[in-house]
Amino acid sequence: MKLIFAAILASTILLSGCAIKPIPSQPRDSYNWYGSEQGEGAAVKTVRGIKVWSVDGQRIASILEVMTGKAFDALKLAPGRHSMIATVDGRDMKIGAVNYEAGHEYLIDMLKVGDRTYYWVEDTTSGQVVYGKKKTVEEFLKD
Repeated sequence: MKLIFAAILASTILLSGCAIKPIPSQPRDSYNWYGSEQGEGAAVKTVRGIKVWSVDGQRIASILEVMTGKAFDALKLAPGRHSMIATVDGRDMKIGAVNYEAGHEYLIDMLKVGDRTYYWVEDTTSGQVVYGKKKTVEEFLKD
């Protein structure tokens, strides 16, 4: 009986260690654009795993597209303040209002550790984080 308990305890510890292994964001090779990739406005891209389905309270992808992973991972937005709802691992994440500038490119990035996901929006043209805070794995695990 003690041997079985020890085996269960050891496997639980081993699995727990795997659960907090950080998963870094991954850039995409190609994008499914909402709006034209060309033209004026702000280009907003996401890392692999994030799909946007709502902008400013307006649905831009159907429930079927969201469920099958065919929602958008890049958007061309008019300059100004916009908020979005995206999905990652079947869960919605709300990206509050950000002021998007014409001619700038933005990246919605994330860090996953276990079942927790932390995300932020970076203006890759200026190098500034415009929503959330870009965190290291160590900072994320302290929270």
